[in-house]
Amino acid sequence: VIPDHNVLVVESQSSGEILGMAEVSVQPAVATRTAPPFVLPNFVKSIVSAKQQPYISNVLVRPSCRNLGLGKLLMAACEGRAKSMGSDYQSVTLHVDANISTGSAAQRLY
Repeated sequence: VIPDHNVLVVESQSSGEILGMAEVSVQPAVATRTAPPFVLPNFVKSIVSAKQQPYISNVLVRPSCRNLGLGKLLMAACEGRAKSMGSDYQSVTLHVDANISTGSAAQRLY
């Protein structure tokens, strides 16, 4: 059974430091809402919306490790995890920082 909330981590093989992370979860498919900053129990998700879909959020790469392909690696891993969560999903939602100054690195990645 694949959990409905997953945190994926890129770790340095030499130091064990976390270089990047991302979350992929199953959330209610409500276009006007983003997922809350905490894990919702499945029964609450089903009350909010009968339709569910994978939701990618909090894709973070340590500033000193950017432009090394870790963001692309994390996104590919999130997409793979989303596919393994079920074949009924028609789309994946991506939560992105749209601020022109703070979100520019994320916007270039996606």
